[in-house]
Amino acid sequence: MSILSKLRKSPPFQVSENYSIYYRLDQIKRSKIEIDFDVFLPTIFNKKTGKLGINLQRDFCWTLQQKQELIISILKGIKLPPFAVISFIDDNDRSNQKHTYKIIDGKQRLSTIISFINNEFSIIVEGSEFYYRDFDEDTLNEFNKTNISGFMAISYYDKPISDKAIYDWFVMLNFAGTKVEREHLDSFGV
Repeated sequence: MSILSKLRKSPPFQVSENYSIYYRLDQIKRSKIEIDFDVFLPTIFNKKTGKLGINLQRDFCWTLQQKQELIISILKGIKLPPFAVISFIDDNDRSNQKHTYKIIDGKQRLSTIISFINNEFSIIVEGSEFYYRDFDEDTLNEFNKTNISGFMAISYYDKPISDKAIYDWFVMLNFAGTKVEREHLDSFGV
């Protein structure tokens, strides 16, 4: 087996690349899709508690300054890094069609964008404070036209993606950059 084939293992499910999760940021507020930021994995052993079940994601941890910098970078036209999402579709009940995005990579970024759109914090531009609600029409249009895209896998009620496969994908995506704290990864009994 070559080094490349060892390093480029694909997850055991189909992943679409460059998938537009939201074509515009203002779609987030109007969307009826539930967003799961914690991604609870009931079949994975939690070493801290000694029981089955653990949240894949760490807590929200960005500072106000990090959140403001993300919003300002969006306004500057800097492209957002790709997100990784598993779309859980429960079409067992066609009348209600539950649809959930489980955020595998991008929790801090997406939660920051939602928080800003909900006017929960402001940014400072040339000494003046601005909330989302304060944006003039041009700024609002430029901000909202930002595309959130990345990798998406789909898990169906009759063919769900296993907790182990979700965990493995999470680890694969988070091995470099600002690493998830070792303590968090060590709490998984995988």
